[in-house]
Amino acid sequence: MKIKVNNSTYESIYFPYYRLEKNDDFSIWGIRYPSGLTEKVLVFDVKNHLQELEEYSKFLIVEYALEDDEMLTQQARKLKQDVRELFGID
Repeated sequence: MKIKVNNSTYESIYFPYYRLEKNDDFSIWGIRYPSGLTEKVLVFDVKNHLQELEEYSKFLIVEYALEDDEMLTQQARKLKQDVRELFGID
């Protein structure tokens, strides 16, 4: 999965999303991080689910992977490590 953020392109080391539930109005996807941590992601545009998952990945990169450690809680720092590893950010 390739994600473009601020003129930089990040590529995940694997496709981290998997569908858990599908309805007419929304679907629930899971994301699995390299550490084994998983979380649920709600997708409301079921016809363009990939676009919404890309937007969520972009959010993760901007809000966690590229954020200074001083701005993050201890739990957010662990997520930052997972996101950085997932997208190969050194």
